[in-house]
Formats: sequence, C-alpha cells, structure tokens
Amino acid sequence: MKRNTQQKNIKELRKKLIKNFKSSVNNIELIDSDFYDNRLTANSYNTLKEKIKKSNIKEQFIIIAPSIYKDDLLQDIEKYVSPEIVSLEKEMKKIKMTSLLLLLIGSIIFITANIFVEGRLMSEIAVVAFWVFVWGAVEKFFFELPSLRNAEYKLLRLADAEIRYKYNEEKI
Repeated sequence: MKRNTQQKNIKELRKKLIKNFKSSVNNIELIDSDFYDNRLTANSYNTLKEKIKKSNIKEQFIIIAPSIYKDDLLQDIEKYVSPEIVSLEKEMKKIKMTSLLLLLIGSIIFITANIFVEGRLMSEIAVVAFWVFVWGAVEKFFFELPSLRNAEYKLLRLADAEIRYKYNEEKI
C-alpha cells in the first residue's frame, strides 16, 4: 500500500516536472564580465548561442542584462548572428542544388539505361546507380536541410529575443 502511494507520488511529480519543462521560459542573465569595453564578448555570445541550440523550439527566451549596456546589446547580438545566418543560407542553397543535381543525374542514368541498355545485368546496375543518386538527394534534402533550418531558426530567435535590463541590481 505504501509502495503504491510512493509510486503514485513519483508519477505525479514526473508529470509536473515535464509539464514545467515543456512550457518554460528561459531567462538568460548576462553580467558585467560578459562585456568588454561596453560590448558583448564573443565568448558570451557563444554561451548564449549554445543555450539557444540546446533548447526546445517552443521555449521563449528573455535576455536579462545590466542597464548600462542597453544602447549596444541588440546591435552586438545582431553583429554576431548576421554572418552565421548568411553562412547557413549559403549552405542551405548548396544542399538544395546538390540534391537537385543528384536527382537529375540519377534520373538520367535510369532513363538512359532503360532506353539504350540491353541485358538484365546492366539494367540492374543502372537501377542500383539510380537509387544511390536518389538516396543521396533524399538524404541531403530531408535530413541535412532541416537541421540547418532549425539552427537558423534558433539563431533568429536569439536575435529576436526579448531583452530586459536591470537597473541598480533590482530583480526582474
């Protein structure tokens, strides 16, 4: 009887913790050591980026910073995020083009083999080659591209995060 009550309590606690985790708001607090010469440091930006990367897509982010950095913080974040977004965009375009090229090559091999090749062995080799190229296209388009889109989305969320400022060590 006591064991059943403990198991029930554990299950309820687990449900509560999971619910709280799924609907959480991440407060990321920056301190004076995260800035050098009133600018956000690269290490601090990388820390922010890692916290965003490890997060659930649905989580909201609030960056809390000392008020003396109010004028430059958003510009600093954008300065770091912009080149990464451009790089991700180029990589996504490259993946799309490569996928299309692989699909085109595979299709040409398959069509050419069906029109010009006689004999079962060569036909089977053409089918295998076709599937190798098609699978390469599918892998790039459906597996690599979404991970890059996800990374871009998270960087955009970082650039668009709500920023709150602390004045004279007050609680936010």
